[in-house]
Amino acid sequence: MSPPLRNASWTSGLPDPKAHDSGKRVQRTLGAPFSEVSMEPQTPKGWWGRNWKWFVPVGCLGSLVLFAAFIAGILFLVFGIMKSSDVYEEALALAEADPAVVEALGDPIDDGLFVSGNINLSGPSGDANLAIPLSGPRASGTLYAKAVRNEGEWEFTELVLVLDDPSGERIDLLKKGLRL
Repeated sequence: MSPPLRNASWTSGLPDPKAHDSGKRVQRTLGAPFSEVSMEPQTPKGWWGRNWKWFVPVGCLGSLVLFAAFIAGILFLVFGIMKSSDVYEEALALAEADPAVVEALGDPIDDGLFVSGNINLSGPSGDANLAIPLSGPRASGTLYAKAVRNEGEWEFTELVLVLDDPSGERIDLLKKGLRL
């Protein structure tokens, strides 16, 4: 004869002798005391009761992804607006046309993704202060542009490329490639 199974459960299907008119059946777990089992039918669980275990993590992760996409969208919008401005395009065109900049960075010159600074416009006047990352096959650097807008035309007051190499060489584009 094989030994009895431990922690096996079975339902006798007989009324509980201790509860004479209770109408409840007993469930006996080997090695454990008698426990009562209700004869009432179980109500089916609703959608939330069946699905909360996967919905909560997916909902939290989905919320985080939506928040990150919202922040990324705002960043791309801001950088896109700055890169499409007249002062940015003029500063980049002047840098790409300057022989000293092409000699230092190499050809072609690529502008970086993250432009920093500010542009203030009030009708036909305004001012701008930008830091534009540039890179080429030979080196990389940052183009610092300060400009004032009068009567709808931008006039640069400072346009300097600072190379990222240890020397920190500066090329002044307004003084026709003067290396400082």
